[in-house]
Amino acid sequence: MSNIGLMLTALSTVSGMATSISSGYVAQAEAGFNRTIAETEGKAIDIQKEIEFGQYQRFKGRTLATSVANVGASGIELSGSPLAAMITAQTQISLDQAIGQYNLAMAKGATEATAESFKRKGKAAVRYGYTSAFSELLQGAEKAYKYWR
Repeated sequence: MSNIGLMLTALSTVSGMATSISSGYVAQAEAGFNRTIAETEGKAIDIQKEIEFGQYQRFKGRTLATSVANVGASGIELSGSPLAAMITAQTQISLDQAIGQYNLAMAKGATEATAESFKRKGKAAVRYGYTSAFSELLQGAEKAYKYWR
């Protein structure tokens, strides 16, 4: 093989290596962007949890106040069945609130897992880029060896 052929093989090898490595870093950057989006979604879920918690607290307060006012206006004492009905209503609202908070916690866990997945994908992309570059180097060395024989 001529020196020009050997140089072309070397340039092709180096070019392939550079492309592999840069592709890994590009994929890592994209994964980092997607991770940031997932983390932002997780923060939004935290805000949603706080808002929903406050909404339920206000709803429980309004329901209790309305119940007490209705019972008082009717002249019935706040004991026995009226009290049991109010406690049942408050309990049900608290259960609904807990279910909502649980569902939001699960959604946040899913977005955190997604963010972590993107982080791992980014690291893997860089490793794959370097592995591909090393493979390009070995293939270039093999071609050069064949031409030198």
